[in-house]
Amino acid sequence: MPFTDPRRIELMAIAEARRLKMLGEGDAQMKQQVKDLVADIEAQGTGATKDLLDDLKKDPNWLGGSCATSDARRAALGNPARSRQS
Repeated sequence: MPFTDPRRIELMAIAEARRLKMLGEGDAQMKQQVKDLVADIEAQGTGATKDLLDDLKKDPNWLGGSCATSDARRAALGNPARSRQS
């Protein structure tokens, strides 16, 4: 079979690894740009804008969950915050 040639399998694996690397790098860049834009809005926005942004950040589905606070993420996953005992 032509698809079992080890050289072809190796080339396909290398191509897939490159594709995944590019996707990961692009995703990281996009997330950083979103964080920068949110920071700009927080720095320049009015009080009402900041309040709306705070509400949006609490929503675990906003921007795919990348900006949700850790408490909102835990609540969305059904994991309540653990209380610390001294």
